Amino acid sequence: MTSEEGTAKGSLVESISRDLREQILAGRLAPGKRISQLSIAEHYGVSRLPVREALRALSSEGLVVMQSARGARVAPLDGTDLQEIFLMRERLEPMAFALAVPRVSETDIDQAADLLKTMEGLGAGETEWLRLDRQFHTMWYEHTKMPRLIRTIDQLWDVAQRYRAVFSMTPGAGSISDLEHWLMLEAIRRRSPADAEALLEVHLRHVRSTLEASAAQTSRRRPRSHDQPNPRAGLH
Repeated sequence: MTSEEGTAKGSLVESISRDLREQILAGRLAPGKRISQLSIAEHYGVSRLPVREALRALSSEGLVVMQSARGARVAPLDGTDLQEIFLMRERLEPMAFALAVPRVSETDIDQAADLLKTMEGLGAGETEWLRLDRQFHTMWYEHTKMPRLIRTIDQLWDVAQRYRAVFSMTPGAGSISDLEHWLMLEAIRRRSPADAEALLEVHLRHVRSTLEASAAQTSRRRPRSHDQPNPRAGLH
């Protein structure tokens, strides 16, 4: 294989994995749903090899489960996975937040304030609210200048995205999150890394406790079928 062929293959794998990732995070590929390698290969007009590599990449991110006898499936939503994701976030993100506080600019703070004002005018279940929520949290971490830490946090956010959809539909969740965001921004204004770190840890614990309660209710009433036609199956 020439270097040009290797580059083209890598770009194709990235394109397929990106498209599948977006479908999983948006709920168009439901938790537990089987992923047909043949269908994907036919859609892109390629062999199964780049499809398998794309699925392996998504498996390493926790979005896909590879099963030797049954092929690939979208990773299910379950309480154990939820707890692991948020326990990791509760350790890594407050640390990154505290490291970033002394390095942010007044422009960063003003932009964050405008972003929070926009979020207050949106419903917590809206796609735009979820996008801005992630933007508010992750905009600070780039100031840490720690690319490995940032990549790990981004991967955790990707996996948590589907659980966050559950949280956003909880009555009052948006208003509580908006308030907590303003408190975190005020800690940044005061240039208090310790306060910012503590507030974010409390915020993430609040999200986790709400999600765990929702996941427990869902597991009691969810159908046993693994292939739910409803794109929001497993969320409510």
